[in-house]
Amino acid sequence: TGDLARIEDCLEKIRISGIHLLSLVSDVMDMSQIEQGANILKEESFSISRIFSEATGFMGHKAQEAGLTMEIAPVRLEKEYVVGDPLRVRQILLNIIDNAIKYTPSGGKVFLELTQAGEDGEGKGIYRFRCRDTGIGMEPEFLERVFLPFERARNTTFSKIAGTGVGLAITKSLLDLLGGSISVESEPGKGSYFTVEFCLKLQKEASPPVEER
Repeated sequence: TGDLARIEDCLEKIRISGIHLLSLVSDVMDMSQIEQGANILKEESFSISRIFSEATGFMGHKAQEAGLTMEIAPVRLEKEYVVGDPLRVRQILLNIIDNAIKYTPSGGKVFLELTQAGEDGEGKGIYRFRCRDTGIGMEPEFLERVFLPFERARNTTFSKIAGTGVGLAITKSLLDLLGGSISVESEPGKGSYFTVEFCLKLQKEASPPVEER
């Protein structure tokens, strides 16, 4: 039983890692399509809490490898079944969490929270995702450019971090398509606090959607 559980856990990590790799590869392509005015969003039925669980599960292992502690607040949503683009929602969460892990030194912490901020009155749920870290933080002048493509915080210790530099830019672009928003508060040496809000069409059916694995 123990061996089977470990195999299933490894397979799940491989599956989510593949999804994450796909999101990284598509980042630059997405930037080009969005700049050309293309709508890259799909509409599928999915559970927002499951997407959150997948993202935090995968990134939890990455945080552990980086010597960080990840704290996740209990998810309490009034309605978790929605219609939208699960790949893009997952991509948003992964990009923000990945950014927090990259710029937080070993021994630090990353705090994550997903809540529902109500409904918009037009059949959509308003969801709020927060990510707070104890990382290197950002200078005030950099905060003005943080969501621009290929911009990265300048810090001697973290200057060799791998990445495309478009993670937060594509996140902002995707949120614009979703009618959402992203904001950040940060202070050098004390970490950063990202807040994301987005709307998703609520499922009308009472039964959970059938999701592919």
